[in-house]
Amino acid sequence: MASMQNHFCDICVESHVVAVVWCPDCEEFLCPECSKHHSRAKISREHTTITVADYKKLPPSFLSIRYSCSDHNEKFEFYCPFHKHPCCVKCVNETHVDCRNLVPLHDAIKGAKTENGLLQIDQELRSVQKSLNDIYENCSSNLQKLEKQKKTSCDEIVNIRHVINQRLDKLEGALQEELEEKYVAAKTKTGTLLSDIMNQRGTVNGVIRDLEIIKKVATGFQIFMIVSEIENTITERVQYLEELHEAGSLDELNLQLNVDPALMSFMKNAFSFGTISYHHNPISLDILSLQGEHAETIVRPSNTIDKIKLIPKQRIQLPKSENVTGITGCEILNDGQLLFVDFDNKRLLSADSQSKSNELMKLSSSPRDIAIVDKNTVAITLRDDQTVVLIDVKASKIVKTFDVTSPCYGIDRVEDKLVVRLNHIGQFLVLNLKGKILSRLHISGYYIQDVALFDGKIFCTNCEDHHVYCYDMNGDLLWKYADENLRKPFGIGEDSHGNIYVAGRETNNVLLISPDGHRTKELLTSKHGLCDPYALHVNKTTNQLLVCNEFGGQAFLFDIAN
Repeated sequence: MASMQNHFCDICVESHVVAVVWCPDCEEFLCPECSKHHSRAKISREHTTITVADYKKLPPSFLSIRYSCSDHNEKFEFYCPFHKHPCCVKCVNETHVDCRNLVPLHDAIKGAKTENGLLQIDQELRSVQKSLNDIYENCSSNLQKLEKQKKTSCDEIVNIRHVINQRLDKLEGALQEELEEKYVAAKTKTGTLLSDIMNQRGTVNGVIRDLEIIKKVATGFQIFMIVSEIENTITERVQYLEELHEAGSLDELNLQLNVDPALMSFMKNAFSFGTISYHHNPISLDILSLQGEHAETIVRPSNTIDKIKLIPKQRIQLPKSENVTGITGCEILNDGQLLFVDFDNKRLLSADSQSKSNELMKLSSSPRDIAIVDKNTVAITLRDDQTVVLIDVKASKIVKTFDVTSPCYGIDRVEDKLVVRLNHIGQFLVLNLKGKILSRLHISGYYIQDVALFDGKIFCTNCEDHHVYCYDMNGDLLWKYADENLRKPFGIGEDSHGNIYVAGRETNNVLLISPDGHRTKELLTSKHGLCDPYALHVNKTTNQLLVCNEFGGQAFLFDIAN
């Protein structure tokens, strides 16, 4: 039982001496004697130990933390902000060769255990806890509300059926009364005619019988006199029939049912009693982004825009086609491949590190923008098809298609989500990588077309009012920027420090804006070959900027130097 409760000294392991402290740096338990040597030794005198009693209080997540690299069994020396992971010297040379913003680990963790640092973490955790509690309460309330809404809808369905039944009963009754009235009137009219005809027929039949007798027994004089009377009788009866015919009294009467067209239309066109739909009512939550507000600030070294400069790396000439090449979107893959969407010729283009360019594939509609999904997949907005397509770059084929039901423009990816600009209806559409719509963010502005995402913020350009806007994920405006030196802004991107790069189409330049929108710096002008620059992309891993002229097929790749 004692062995299950106690930890033994890792140095005196064979003697089974009970440990009293734990050294996180050495990852060893130490007995009192070994602890003394540990605190005096030059290699370990700076190590901070904790008692075994405190060690046992640590949560399991802390106990699983490794203090050395599991791949190389060497001590962590650096921190990679892009991968958000510590790394040893061998890791730097093997797996972080292209990561340009590595920070010494001791700089990254400075202030992590300070009162202010822990206070911030505590506040953020409590903020997340409050958000979760609020969401829980909201979901519970929503369930109760759904139950009430279901009952209300059921009652309304029954009531509608009752009202329809009452209305149909009333209409049926009125029609039955009208049928009875018309039937009685027709029956009376026909019966009266029938009675008159029977009388006339009796008279004519009597004359016929008298004529038969006369022909047998009457004298010539008698026949002469009777024939005159019979002719008068015939004339009267013929005149009577003609009058009935001319008056329409001899017309056959028919009863015919004519159902109201509105009722027939209802029976023909009403395919359902109604529909049940969801109505999303966004809740107001102040959700804190821990990654954006804390983790990034303690590991990112200072990087003011004054220190940033661009080093020319490649100049690319894209292949021509039937129409003038019109580049509206571009991307830099981590392996160095460059991708471009040609709006006017409906195609996806590629260029390699040697500036050799080619056409990867034709598209069904004009592509407006492009975003990286993973190392082999990109997402492209097809404006007129109102779809987003995922394309396997290696295979040059479409692997998924998402319908967004409105012309789509700018696109960017954050984590496992895509954000698409639908400027005709003033929305940013948030999709997962399966095409499911997660949310809609309403930000009006027909000329807001291009978008970039960073740290829970949306950066977008408006080519009509010449502004750059920054919003939070609730659609609240954080800041906006305008300058006479930035006209017709289109392409927009951001680096790993939150600095914003914007292409000014009319001013033929690329402007750098600080994360708070207060400071700017002009990085590129027409002297660098810019002429109507439109598409722009920043790769945070390779730390490179790609900017393209809209027409002529010229693109420029730069290394970003701090």
